Amino acid sequence: SRRVRFLDRYSYNGQQFVHFDSDLGFFVADTAFGGPDAKKWNSDGTVDRMKVEVDRFCRHDYEIFEG
Repeated sequence: SRRVRFLDRYSYNGQQFVHFDSDLGFFVADTAFGGPDAKKWNSDGTVDRMKVEVDRFCRHDYEIFEG
């Protein structure tokens, strides 16, 4: 299977404040505003659900487009 990368970005008023990067495996705060969200999501189980999304969504869609 090929390597895929999942990015989930969160923006407010046109500015990205936090994102999840499957290569890193956790949420990253892009601004001070995103710090509390990244900290909470990395510790409350949200990050685990995002890791599952890589397999459920990204790899599945990749196989459809490659097939």
